[in-house]
Amino acid sequence: MPRGVAESLRDVGATDLVVALFFAAVLWLPPLAGHDAYEVALAILVAYAAFVAVRERRFPPVPIALVAYAAVYAAATIHGTGIDAIGLGSLKHGYFVRPLTAIAVATIATMPLQRLRVLAMVVLFGLTQVAVTAVQAGENVVHYGRHATDTASVDAVTGSLAWPGSPHQSSTVTMVALIAAMVLASAWLWGALPGRVAVVLAAGLLAVGAFSSTRASPVFALLVAGAIAAAALALRQDRAAVSRILTFGLASVVAAGGIVAVTLALYSGAYKGIAKENQGTQSVAVTKTGGPAARKAHRVRTFSGASLRPGRVVQLRLAVRLSLHSGLGIGLLGRGPGSSDIGNERYAYAQQVPLAKRTGTTWVGKVLTETGWLGLAAFVGLLVWLVVWGIKLCRAAPKQDRVLGLVLVGLAALTGATAAYGTFPTIAGYAVLFWPLVGLGISAERDRRRRVAAPAPV
Repeated sequence: MPRGVAESLRDVGATDLVVALFFAAVLWLPPLAGHDAYEVALAILVAYAAFVAVRERRFPPVPIALVAYAAVYAAATIHGTGIDAIGLGSLKHGYFVRPLTAIAVATIATMPLQRLRVLAMVVLFGLTQVAVTAVQAGENVVHYGRHATDTASVDAVTGSLAWPGSPHQSSTVTMVALIAAMVLASAWLWGALPGRVAVVLAAGLLAVGAFSSTRASPVFALLVAGAIAAAALALRQDRAAVSRILTFGLASVVAAGGIVAVTLALYSGAYKGIAKENQGTQSVAVTKTGGPAARKAHRVRTFSGASLRPGRVVQLRLAVRLSLHSGLGIGLLGRGPGSSDIGNERYAYAQQVPLAKRTGTTWVGKVLTETGWLGLAAFVGLLVWLVVWGIKLCRAAPKQDRVLGLVLVGLAALTGATAAYGTFPTIAGYAVLFWPLVGLGISAERDRRRRVAAPAPV
């Protein structure tokens, strides 16, 4: 066993077990335990972090970006619902409960090797999705044929993330794999992982996007690779490092092309009508249900409200328009958590869906509607903070935390890019990796500041 691996595994303890349970609850156990496993694992993680904090009298510093994030969303919640109406439902919309994960992980993962093991877990859990999604994609082709790209077939590729009542996890499993691929890329760029190993493992992870027919996967992969490469170049390393970065950039372009090729090989019509779908102008038209008799109230067929929402571009434009023409209070702080959600409501016609509820299938639209422009600014501020701290870690930290630094940059790029594609920060499969990685950044930055402030040896 390599010396570095042995050293990393030598002091595996309760922190690693608690984090592994948290990851498993969302990435492995949903088919067996549903969403309840996540809530139990989160409670265990937070309780253990509280125990460690009290026992050691050590609390992590909460960065100003995270404070602003929570403060703005708290103000938006009070503005939208009133302080007397705030309940558990308001707190579970991705604005308050999930960020606790970052503070908890920052409290318990305090050593560079602990943080490195958490990154290794991210890769491990991502790799386990490769075989599962490959089998599911093969079953799709057998049962539906290569020309089937409808919801019933493509959305069946969910890895092990889906549970009864929540089958639509195909894009989420792709994001899990992309985050794991980021860790491999960063480790290779810093010389912590052999090139052949990184290429083989990353190829498998990127193939998940093709298996699940996540059509935007090549774009996200290129954006993330560009962000990581730009950050690495900004560090002004030697020629060998620059050559490695350029190789990484070329490999990323080839990988994006490979994702498209494999997707088309599995689902020949995967990219047909993608522009029309995103614009979605037809989905807000009147839904016809037959002749005059069928249009009577008691015989009109109803549809899930979510299926009657417009496409992403139309949603974003609508969210901007509503925020600009609904008064200063709503423009700044929105309508409150949950105001863009449809839930299980059903409608006969698309026009019956309230305007605010037509904006909630993208994170940007959801945030603008529910928390206003201040909420959107707080979200962007959090991503900027991730980039700044990630670059700082790359400049003055042990190699383990330098790997984390580039991962934080890529994570910010991926989260920002997908904000106009889906509501991933509220989805457990994405949040279970996003917020712990934020917590690792908080922990690593605290160590970096201690090193900078420590007196020089005499």
